[in-house]
Amino acid sequence: MRIFLSGLFILFLTTVSWSQTCDIATGGMSVVPTNTPFHVGETFDFVFYVYNEAQGGDCCYEAESVLVYVAFPNNGGVTFQSVVSPAGGTGAYFDWVYNATENTVIGTNHTEICDAEGEVDVTIRMIASTLPMYPQTRTSIITLLNNPDGPPFLSNNEGNDNGIVTVQILAPLLPIDLSAFNATSESCDRVDIFWETAAEINNDYVEIQRSEDGKTFIPVGKVEGTNLSGSATNYTYSDRNVKGGTLYYYRLRQVDFDGKEELHHQIPVRTKDCNLTKSVELHPNPVADMLNLGYNGFDSDEIIQCVVTNSIGEIVKVSKDVSVSSLKQMDVSFLTSGMYNIKIESENETFIYKFVKI
Repeated sequence: MRIFLSGLFILFLTTVSWSQTCDIATGGMSVVPTNTPFHVGETFDFVFYVYNEAQGGDCCYEAESVLVYVAFPNNGGVTFQSVVSPAGGTGAYFDWVYNATENTVIGTNHTEICDAEGEVDVTIRMIASTLPMYPQTRTSIITLLNNPDGPPFLSNNEGNDNGIVTVQILAPLLPIDLSAFNATSESCDRVDIFWETAAEINNDYVEIQRSEDGKTFIPVGKVEGTNLSGSATNYTYSDRNVKGGTLYYYRLRQVDFDGKEELHHQIPVRTKDCNLTKSVELHPNPVADMLNLGYNGFDSDEIIQCVVTNSIGEIVKVSKDVSVSSLKQMDVSFLTSGMYNIKIESENETFIYKFVKI
């Protein structure tokens, strides 16, 4: 009997001796773990059994009369790693040896196999080594066939030989699955970089790189990975060695534990111009209820004090220790009609403007 394993690899089984009550059964084909598909670089086990299913008969197969061939394809897809079971390649009935020249695992029964005897848990470990060139779905169908091109062994039951297992092989998993990457600048001397990973595998660290022309990059920071798979992880880094009013480009260089690296796409960000003259624009002016304040040259998180006085110098409204971003409108509807002064003080500067309440 010959049994072929097509697609991913080939399983060939033949018997030298035969009688009417003999039946070498081969089956139980499966891959472990069962959560296929497998990515290039991942290992998995191929499991099957081979034993004498004479079902009460007195048939025995002599030593070295049963051979099993597990042949791996030369066009890639999977690569042999080891015989996991039986341990050391020697079981109760078979010796399993890998032949590198032929790229096969050969099993030979070293002991007589009688009814209900044999190897019930043969496990061969392999690695998804390359992405198959066929078919487009990247699947390999493992098929067990009964002696398709040899003489028939009529005592054998084809039903306990045939089976199909489909293995799908995908592109290799990246060390990080980058789900978000951006940079912002709310001040003239700092750029904040943010990225999010959906999953991480073998991620040693990420190097933050900066460029002024989008071509030549220099490293500016380094953040170690968390290697959390299956959960999102957020990272931030602040680059404080930048110039105001300048367009920069940032990208991430990921390095895994074995030294392999990957560059991710670049993103642009422009810092605020530190040399802009600070000023505040009031509108509308005159105003009836809401006075809008427009800030030029201020950082959005810059803290200011704001005092409104009437024409005789009385304080009518005060806003202390507020950020520029939080004070962009002022309600003056309660004020009586007339001329008012508004004084805005930052850490080092003071600005005084007039507005008319109508």
